[in-house]
Amino acid sequence: MSVVNRQAEHLYCKHDGSIDEGFELVSYPMTLDYHIATMPWLDILTMAQRLGYLSYQTSTCGLHIHVNRNSFGTTEEVQEEAIARVLYFFEKHWE
Repeated sequence: MSVVNRQAEHLYCKHDGSIDEGFELVSYPMTLDYHIATMPWLDILTMAQRLGYLSYQTSTCGLHIHVNRNSFGTTEEVQEEAIARVLYFFEKHWE
């Protein structure tokens, strides 16, 4: 986890019963801006590929990301609408 947590605690690994013979990467709470600007995703994914991990061409895969509600808007109504759109997107494109 040195690539992931070099400058701060970003992710930890855990077992997920829905994933066959694998693990889940779980992020600590952070804003969407932090994920985009600071989170070392390219380094993380490059290292995972180098180690032979797959998130494609496999039957199961997991990535658990926490996103601050404020990233979805300033009012609860706007947040709920945005969250509903995200959920719809995942349900529609699950495959």
